[in-house]
Amino acid sequence: MRTPSDWDDEDDAEKARLTRRATRFYAADLKYRLPDKFTQPIEEAAEARGLTRALLSVLAVREIPITIGRRDIIDESLDRDLLLTWVTRASTAGTAEEVFG
Repeated sequence: MRTPSDWDDEDDAEKARLTRRATRFYAADLKYRLPDKFTQPIEEAAEARGLTRALLSVLAVREIPITIGRRDIIDESLDRDLLLTWVTRASTAGTAEEVFG
């Protein structure tokens, strides 16, 4: 392995130093990033949106009518546990009251 004293000019030495520093930084950064405090809210919102779509699809396939007000509540909900509960109930329910009641 070459050492800084072996390099031909100062530019190569500086590039190598910066490369080593960046490698250490990114390795340490990846070690502590998950779950990322910046992407976690986005991932949670995406999961809630997926559950919303699933719920609306199940309701449509099972021909369970919902009011516009209920549709707004479903669309605005970010509570993944509640949405999952509704999806589960909708899979066997016969009425909207059984799903949301």
